Amino acid sequence: MAEALIWITGGSSGIGRAMVETVPFSSATVINISRSPCPGVVNLSLDLSDPLSWGKVACSFEREMLSHDGSTVILVHAAATVQPVCFAEDAEHLEAVRSVLLNSAVPQVLGSAFLSATRGRPNLKRVAIFLSSGAASHPYEGWSFYGAGKASIEQWVRTTGAEQRMRGGALLLAVAPGVVDTPMQQAARSAKAENFPQRERFVELHATGQLTDPNSVARRIWSLLYANYPSGSILDLRRL
Repeated sequence: MAEALIWITGGSSGIGRAMVETVPFSSATVINISRSPCPGVVNLSLDLSDPLSWGKVACSFEREMLSHDGSTVILVHAAATVQPVCFAEDAEHLEAVRSVLLNSAVPQVLGSAFLSATRGRPNLKRVAIFLSSGAASHPYEGWSFYGAGKASIEQWVRTTGAEQRMRGGALLLAVAPGVVDTPMQQAARSAKAENFPQRERFVELHATGQLTDPNSVARRIWSLLYANYPSGSILDLRRL
């Protein structure tokens, strides 16, 4: 019997992959939800920017819960896109739609489905962790879609966490990891300066070794399971 049942969106790369590699439980069933597979875990190969995929994830929540007798269920939402990197008026239509769906709609829809599928067991620890960003509260010209998506995550977690404190008991956290050595950082450095005026800042962070190792960040995020933050907390690892 697995102690924990864990779904991780975007578990094939970046911080999502690091979360897969640093799962802190001695026995866990880990399900990666992404377009690309991740070795050593169960893979649910889906493009989350396609709304038709969302029902399949909800079915996975329901199906896996039928046989889970462990103490803990967790959703880690790490999937995101930084594209389009440009001023909003220059965004290509389909890229803009994909960003809004993946960065704003997916976390809310899947978060709701996770809470619905896992409720009704009083002794079950239920946790949903959503990756946020400093871009949720600070404007980065060229990242209007990405920043708005992260801001929507934080408000959804803030409000839904308050609901869970009233009824439900699940722990919801939004976590900004800081500057981490991931493909998203590579995208920021490779952007054109006219599309992303702060490009040089990200180039300098990389050149001066200020990017954090993804696995180190992942371990810190997992450690939040054992802290005493109230549901709905918005956390920045750089300030903890």
